This record gives sequence, C-alpha cells and structure tokens, in this order.
Amino acid sequence: MIAEFAVEPTSIVASIHLFDNVTSRFGFDQGRTISDFAGGRDAWAERVRNAAASSLRPVERLRVADRLNQLRRTAGILRLREPYIGGPAEWEENIVREHARKPWDGVVSRSETCGGVPACAADRIGDSALFESGGIARQPRSEAALTNLVGRLLGNSRQLDLIDPYMSMTSRWVDPIASLIAVFTAGGRSVGDIALHMDEANQTNETDFVAECRRRLSPRLRGGVKITIFRWGRSDDRMHERAVITELGGYDINSGLDVCAGATTSVNRIGRIEAARIRDRYTANGPFPLRHRFTLVGEGPS
Repeated sequence: MIAEFAVEPTSIVASIHLFDNVTSRFGFDQGRTISDFAGGRDAWAERVRNAAASSLRPVERLRVADRLNQLRRTAGILRLREPYIGGPAEWEENIVREHARKPWDGVVSRSETCGGVPACAADRIGDSALFESGGIARQPRSEAALTNLVGRLLGNSRQLDLIDPYMSMTSRWVDPIASLIAVFTAGGRSVGDIALHMDEANQTNETDFVAECRRRLSPRLRGGVKITIFRWGRSDDRMHERAVITELGGYDINSGLDVCAGATTSVNRIGRIEAARIRDRYTANGPFPLRHRFTLVGEGPS
C-alpha cells in the first residue's frame, strides 16, 4: 500500500509549478514514495537540486530544497533498493535494468516511455492511472501478507508500536509479531523504541504472562533486541485499535495482528497525524490505566 516510483530528477523542474504538482503526490499519506535509487547519500534529492539550478529562480530553488526535506521526513523519498553508481546520463539505463529485476510501481519521466518501460510524463501526471491509489484494501490474514504490507514502512522507521487488545503469546500472534520486529531491526540497524500494547483483561496473570513471553517470544527475537510490553486496564474508553504504528504513519488491521488460515481482513493506511494520535492513547496521559509494563530482551541469533 505504499508504491515505489522511479522519478527522473530532470523531468520535474521545468517550472516550480510542475515540481509542486509532482511532489505533492508523494509521501506516506499519499501511499507513494520516490525511490532514492541513485548512488550516494540523498543522491536523488541532490540531482533534483542540481537540475533546478539551471531552470528555476533562486527563490524557487529554496522552495525546492524545503520541499525535498519535507519529503524525506514524510517517507516521500525512501531508499528501498541498492543504489546504482553513475551520473544522470545513466538514469534511464538503470531504471530499465532494475525494472527487469524488480518492477517499479510507477515511473515518472520526461515522456511516456522510458527505454521501453511504461512511464508517466511529468507534465501529464494528473491524467495517469498510476496515481489512482486508495488507502483501503483487503488481504489474507497471513504472516507473509502482513510483513509484505508494512515492510517498506518498517524498514525506514525508527519507532514501532504494535497494538492489539487480544494479543497473546500463542503462535497465531507470536509468529507475525516476531516477523514484524525482524523486518524492523533487519541488518542490525539502530532503531528506537519497540512496544507491544494489549488489554490485560485478555491475558493470564502477570507472572505467567511474563514467563510465556520469555519462553515463546524472546527466542524469536534477534539477540539483544529490546521491546517493552504494556498491559493496559479498561476504562470508560475501550481498546479497539489493531494497528502497526510508526512515526511516519501506520496501518489499521481490522481483524487484528494475528494470523488465521483462509481468512482475510481489511487494512487501512494511517497518516502521520492519525498515527501520532493513536500512539498518544497508549501513554501515561492516555485513557487507559497502566496495569503492567516490562522489558523483554531477544535471545535469538544475532
């Protein structure tokens, strides 16, 4: 539900209006990201800035720089592939080669063809079916479907909250939870907080639950990975979210984070503002009394 686009840097800076029109359609809230596919750190944005230097006025170039920084903060630009090494002249060649290896969800170029790969011309973007994407879909309630759905988001986020009032340490929850955390911490990258949130009324007593977590979940987590588990009490407000939440946005999983063979669930993409609102519900200032909190450390292979 977040589509990866290859966008030719020189194709979007013929005018500031064209640049605004194209880039306004990217970001996690829109369900699309621009691939930072060129070599070097922040290379795609740098190539856009270089191209803008010869076509836009100084005040417009400042606007371009601000917008590029905003795209980086909102998952509008993500590095999801190994970068290529080469200059602007090799952009099309590399796009075509990558498309054969792993197809792009969309390509924005100077014309409607890009070395034989179907593309959307930057100045015709409003007419393209590539930019018709919804935030709601249905998918199987399987571990693979869930990790595939959220993988691009988790691989570029720093904080992770997994929320399901009915969460338990049976395999139907442990398997997807372990997979999601594995994607989030893949490659041993440095991340921030990882938290699980559940309704304590649906769990065993505190001592038994901690023992279950250490026996069933700890061995499934990479050695040294720390997660905090929160068990919340009930109030006039009820826990109803079943969601994967990060600082960039998240997904509402209607039927829950557990797996169920042969079943499907609706999923809904959640923007940054709504994701922050949901996260705030599971803090000391939220509506639920905290019954139990403890830290679990991974004991699996590093």
